[in-house]
Amino acid sequence: MVLLPLARVAWADGAIDAKERAMILKAAEERGVAPGTPSRDLLEAWLEREPGPSICAAWSKYIEGFWPQLTPHEQGELRDRLLRFAHGVAEAAGGFLGLAKVSAAEKAVLDEIE
Repeated sequence: MVLLPLARVAWADGAIDAKERAMILKAAEERGVAPGTPSRDLLEAWLEREPGPSICAAWSKYIEGFWPQLTPHEQGELRDRLLRFAHGVAEAAGGFLGLAKVSAAEKAVLDEIE
């Protein structure tokens, strides 16, 4: 569930490119989400088909449920790591004609995640 925002950023422009996909799978590996596991299968499904509003709402409830249980330090670490990867995904495709690193649609999703 923690990786859902990365898929949302990648889908912000309507499609996921190879660089965005690679960045998301790298984030998954760093979190111990191994190929062949149910978590990895779910993530790969999100990379094939954009997660719907109900999945995004479930993510919000998930975060709301465990966030208060984290220490301020843990909250900061999780937030920083998630935003670092989310920005990396947004920048991975290189923007429109290489002129902008983050599109307006990606920026809107990043702002929502933050």
